[in-house]
Amino acid sequence: KTLVPISNSDKEALDYKSERSLQIIGFTRASSVPRYHFMGPTEVVAPAPDDVDAATAISALVHALEETESVAIVRFVKRKNGTPILGALYPCIKPDNEYFYLHKLPYAEDIRQFPFPPLDKERAQPNLVPSADQLAAAEALIDSLDLSENATDEEENTIESLNPRYTYNPQRPSHSKMAL
Repeated sequence: KTLVPISNSDKEALDYKSERSLQIIGFTRASSVPRYHFMGPTEVVAPAPDDVDAATAISALVHALEETESVAIVRFVKRKNGTPILGALYPCIKPDNEYFYLHKLPYAEDIRQFPFPPLDKERAQPNLVPSADQLAAAEALIDSLDLSENATDEEENTIESLNPRYTYNPQRPSHSKMAL
C-alpha cells in the first residue's frame, strides 16, 4: 500500500457539496417503475402546514400525476452536503390532505442481472437437473416459509401469520403522524 499525502485544501476541494433540494428530472408512467426497484424506507413529501403556495403547487402536481397514472422521477438531497438519491414521487390523495410518497430508486450500477441456468430436464445440463428428493426438499422449504395459512386463531381456524393489520410496526405511528 502507498500513502498519498493530501492537504486540507485538496480534501475540501474533493468533498461533495450539495444544497438541500428536490428537483424533478422527468415523468413516466407508474407502471414503468417496478416495485422491486424500491430501495430503503419510504419518505413522505408534504407541504409545510402554513405554506398555502406550496400546498397549492403540490396539490396541482399530485392531481395531475394521479389523473395520468404517472410518477415524477426526482433528485433528492435530504440535508445540506448530503448524498443525492434518485427517487420516484407517487401521488397520494386523502380526503383532507394531498402529498407524495418518495421511493428511492437504484442507479444503473445497483441493478444486477443474475443469469441462472434452466432446471427443466429438456434444456438443463444433466449434472444440474435436481433429483426428486431435492425438488421435494425445496418444495417443503417454500411451504414452510408461506405465512398465508401458518397460524390458528382461538377457534382453531387457519389464519395468516404476521398480517400487517394486526402486527405491530414501530414505523407506522410516526408515518401516520407525517401523512395525516
